[in-house]
Amino acid sequence: MRSVSIKTRIVFWYALTALLVLSVVIVLILAAGNRSMRDEAMDDLTLATDQAVENIRIYQGKLYIDEYAEYQRNGVYVVLCDNTGNLFFGEAPEGFPMDTEFQEETIRYIDAAESDEPFFVYDRRIENQKAGVFWIRGITSAGLEDTEPALYEMIRIFLITIPVLFVISLVGGWIITRRAFLPFQNIAEKVERIQEGSDLSQRLNLGSPDDRDEIRRTAGLFDHMLARIEKSFEMEKQFTNDVSHELRTPTAVIMSQCEYALDNIDDPDEVEDSLKVIHHQSKQMMDLITQLLTLARADRHIQPVNKELVDVGLLLEEEAAHMSVVARERNIRITVDALEGIMTEADPVLMRRALENLISNAVKYGREGGMIRLYAEREPARMIAISVEDDGIGIPEEDLPYIWNRFFRAENAGDFPDSVGLGLSLVKWIAEAHGGTVSAQNRPEGGARFILRIP
Repeated sequence: MRSVSIKTRIVFWYALTALLVLSVVIVLILAAGNRSMRDEAMDDLTLATDQAVENIRIYQGKLYIDEYAEYQRNGVYVVLCDNTGNLFFGEAPEGFPMDTEFQEETIRYIDAAESDEPFFVYDRRIENQKAGVFWIRGITSAGLEDTEPALYEMIRIFLITIPVLFVISLVGGWIITRRAFLPFQNIAEKVERIQEGSDLSQRLNLGSPDDRDEIRRTAGLFDHMLARIEKSFEMEKQFTNDVSHELRTPTAVIMSQCEYALDNIDDPDEVEDSLKVIHHQSKQMMDLITQLLTLARADRHIQPVNKELVDVGLLLEEEAAHMSVVARERNIRITVDALEGIMTEADPVLMRRALENLISNAVKYGREGGMIRLYAEREPARMIAISVEDDGIGIPEEDLPYIWNRFFRAENAGDFPDSVGLGLSLVKWIAEAHGGTVSAQNRPEGGARFILRIP
């Protein structure tokens, strides 16, 4: 069974709410008006009856009525009757039962059966020894139509206009909610198009994340999310292409060397040369896979960072000794300049990998017969700056913002085919995983300087 849309439910909810509110308001107006009408009608009734009593005198057994007396005023009828109910003066309203029993100074509600119209009755007793007993009776209508015609007309108009207002609230609510939910409809259509065509470049263009309107803000956030997904998807495609390219070369070399060794199986020297090439390419592939695995775990936030107290100066000395073997091949000297007692909480394995990548780059792109300087110093805000600088070819200024991207290689790195462009990406992640940063700059005297800052 197909469920009712949210838009339809909201429209009917607010229309019914409006109808309920109108009904409650009308009931309250009717109740208040009826009470007000009763109070006012009773006040007029007692006032007119009391004034009529003042206009009647009995002198020497005879009944005298003031010639200016009013027997009908403000909807109140005043009649003069004897004790048996015979009418002497005045006129009762049509439909009033004249045989109604007298009760002194009590306002009563009488429902006349003949006209189905209610009345209020108030009696005053006049007694004289000679003349006998007389009754001044005040009678007024208890119907809202007679006592409060404006109020009665207003209620009648309300009862007529309620259906009209209900229809208007339905139509207005439908228009408002339709416009309000239009972005969601567009979102659904865009999602369907994206699913059908796998086109992540489409946008809603209905608002921005900074809009105060909740729905437009949602549409803006949806566009922002699509942009990030598209960027991630493109990066993933680029990453896959780059990995395939980087793995294809060593794989092709290994295969060709294997075939060459098999063709020259009887020549030990040729086989040995092929095995050395295969070993080198395998090691390069292993390094690439290791770095890719670390970055993949970092992206998924599952790469552990096991911090412990580390002596930065000692760490630099160890890495300098470790990398000096590689540096000697290019006659490059590594020096360490670090203050004693610079301690930090860090993962020593990751820090060694970061330093190894930076020093390896310095050896690779440094000047043959040159030098690499490692030094550490304290900075304000409880930070430690670890610098690795060389006197080599440096980095083109236009490439500086992009060297941290995966598989990026500067234009002047063409002479170094062993570089795959992952080392600096890994260094950047290690710095950020320790709550720090890494930056690069060219030295005025030539070469590059990398600065790793950690708390």
